[in-house]
Amino acid sequence: MKAVRRIAEVRCVVRSIDTGDFRVHEIVHPPDTVLIDHEHPLAQISSVLAGRFHEIVEGCRRTYLAGTTVLRPPGSLHRNLGARGESRALVIELAAETFQRFARLFPSGPVPVEVGPEVTRGLVEELVRELEVEDAASVLAVRGLVFQLLARLGRVATGAPPEPEPDWFLRTRQLLAASYRQPLSLRDLAAAVGVHPARLAREFRRHVGCSVGEQIRTLRMAYATDALVSRRESIADIATRSGFVDQAHFSREFKKRTGRTPTEFRASLGPATAKSR
Repeated sequence: MKAVRRIAEVRCVVRSIDTGDFRVHEIVHPPDTVLIDHEHPLAQISSVLAGRFHEIVEGCRRTYLAGTTVLRPPGSLHRNLGARGESRALVIELAAETFQRFARLFPSGPVPVEVGPEVTRGLVEELVRELEVEDAASVLAVRGLVFQLLARLGRVATGAPPEPEPDWFLRTRQLLAASYRQPLSLRDLAAAVGVHPARLAREFRRHVGCSVGEQIRTLRMAYATDALVSRRESIADIATRSGFVDQAHFSREFKKRTGRTPTEFRASLGPATAKSR
């Protein structure tokens, strides 16, 4: 039998809240962190807020990008491989008795349940906001949000058929993927796929969990973050090529999402070239 070493994770806890059923943490992983094979005694839900990270589960390498949410059953043996650059995540630890109430929704075995941002984004964003506020109602709010998150993950894991997306909605996704760095209004997008702007806005939020504008900003931010890591362009050029109005606009949006300016983020990657300043 393969020996298992339990180790403490190399991470910085930014903020956390304990509801009794769940412990919810916003954490930062430093770049290039490598953790040997280990397991956690409690089931965990992890959602990548910024950056990316890799892990090996059952011999298979998995890469989790920003927006990905993963449920790991208790005792799941895995190895974390840090990506270049810092990553941020929301980590939810489920009390043993709490997870047992939902265990029938999830497959047995060590393989995690993984979903994209279209399933969980709205709930994850609300959880982060509750951690930031942390007032008298936060514990109740967090419990409700985590229960909803478990229900969505459970439906994916049990293969509950998702509501089919109409053809025009598929065209909307394709157009966004191809044109998100260009000026693109809701009205323009609706006209291109042949539906009313109000219907597009309503159906997009229902299927994806956020507004069209929020999705465009998310796509632009992912492109810009990769460009910051590559160091091939100045921050001003990255802002323009990503679709932001200017460097100031990009810096505000980047700090709002990551807690740091693009300059601070790039500095955390190591020595910078003159062009990247």
